[in-house]
Amino acid sequence: MNPTARVDRPASAREAALVAFGVDGHRLLLPQREVVSLESALDLRRAGIDPPAAGLIEWAGEDWPVYCPSGARLALTATIPPRRRFCLLLDDGRHRLALLCDQVEMLGAANRRSCPVPACMAKPDGLIESLIVHREAVDCLTNTARLATFCRRAALVESRDG
Repeated sequence: MNPTARVDRPASAREAALVAFGVDGHRLLLPQREVVSLESALDLRRAGIDPPAAGLIEWAGEDWPVYCPSGARLALTATIPPRRRFCLLLDDGRHRLALLCDQVEMLGAANRRSCPVPACMAKPDGLIESLIVHREAVDCLTNTARLATFCRRAALVESRDG
């Protein structure tokens, strides 16, 4: 069996409801079941943060770290561009974090397929889990655990460089 052979599969029931979020023209998808809340970026508290977090937001009596991905590489920044209007709170049962986004969109279970990430891009701890093909577009699917790992890596780089 060829391990790099392309295997398309219909989106499963667990992937049926997805949320698309946009940052600087990039669009990522994640499972709707991991989205806890959508808050205003205006509710962000900037005092008492640990870089690379851009701030904290209180939800359900707890402070959640808020990250602000930016630019072509989605580097985390503490500088919040004015177009970041939404704060997407994510929880998968193990990880809790919030992301500042330019736009957020709910996607129904429209005709789409899930495809593996090409072998040259596949990393067990990479940001992208799989590709989602729908209509004439291809989007990248991620999840809260992968986003948490992505943010932790940025924190390690920040601490080494700082």
